[in-house]
Amino acid sequence: MHDGWNYFQQRGYGFPRFKKFGQMKSMLFPQFKTNPITGWQISLPKIGIIPINLHRPIPEGFVVKQARVLRKADRWSVVLTLQSEVSRPEAQPHGEL
Repeated sequence: MHDGWNYFQQRGYGFPRFKKFGQMKSMLFPQFKTNPITGWQISLPKIGIIPINLHRPIPEGFVVKQARVLRKADRWSVVLTLQSEVSRPEAQPHGEL
C-alpha cells in the first residue's frame, strides 16, 4: 500500500485501492518443470494437488507449458496449454509464377 501511495503522489497514477473479493476470475501458472498431471490429479504450486476430470488424454510427446484456473458460473476449471516439437511443412507455391 505504501508503494502504491508513493506512485500516486510522484507519477500521477490513480488512487490505490484494495482488490475486491471475486475480482480475479482466473489465475495463471506459467511454468512447470515437470508434468503436473498424474492420473486424475493436477499439482499446482502453492495450491497443492487437486482432483480433475481429464476429458482427453495428453498426447505422447506433448508437454504442459502453462495452466490457467478459471472460475465461471460458480465452477472451477483448468485450461492447459501444451507444446510439442512438430516440424512445419514447407509452403507450396500456388498460382501463376
